[in-house]
Amino acid sequence: EGPTVAAMEKQMLLDYLARYQYNKSEVAKAMGISRNTLYRHLHEHGLI
Repeated sequence: EGPTVAAMEKQMLLDYLARYQYNKSEVAKAMGISRNTLYRHLHEHGLI
């Protein structure tokens, strides 16, 4: 079995954060989501 969807989502968030040097506005823009949605995902995965 591979990683869970939640684990893959968390890793994707970490990858985007690293790529955009933790600039959350740029991360949200690159992902095509609002900053509020990004913050919700970060909170759900314990990243903030």
